[in-house]
Amino acid sequence: MYLTYTSRYGYDIFDIFIWVGLIFISLIIFAVNFYRDTARFLKHKKLKNFATSFLILTFAGAVYCVELKNQYDKGKPSLVKVSYHGDINGADIDFKTDGTFIFDNYAILGGRTLYGVYILKGNQITLDRKHLENVIVSKLLEIKTKEIYNGTIEKYLYQTDNEGKILTNEIEFKVIEDNRN
Repeated sequence: MYLTYTSRYGYDIFDIFIWVGLIFISLIIFAVNFYRDTARFLKHKKLKNFATSFLILTFAGAVYCVELKNQYDKGKPSLVKVSYHGDINGADIDFKTDGTFIFDNYAILGGRTLYGVYILKGNQITLDRKHLENVIVSKLLEIKTKEIYNGTIEKYLYQTDNEGKILTNEIEFKVIEDNRN
């Protein structure tokens, strides 16, 4: 259950091997116990003989519920999504319609996910904290347009100081989804 809970905050390439191993071992343990419980039930005709199997299924159900909660939080509707992709790393911020955000900082072998709240006023976003990993260094962000190749205009999210000036040496995020009206 702990692995399911912590998967909410980070992941790496080896998690899949851990999950496959845990599921395989759990299925073997359940099958052996269910076989033994069924044999005892046929001999004694008491439902309490299935207690071990029921306990295993209850634990599996609890793990599944924690995973459903994790997926529910990530699946909430998005107001604005922004992304930065480096050569071998990247970062995404998903600003949800309920005032929460999910910050995902990743590289080739894994990543880390942070959760927080924000306030949106026009194009300005104020986060509940100043630092997010080594990517965000200001709690003040602003969505602005930028002219890129061939005069195309696109939206970007910039880190700003208290006066609203763009922090020029910091990462800028491309707006990939904007559901504000």
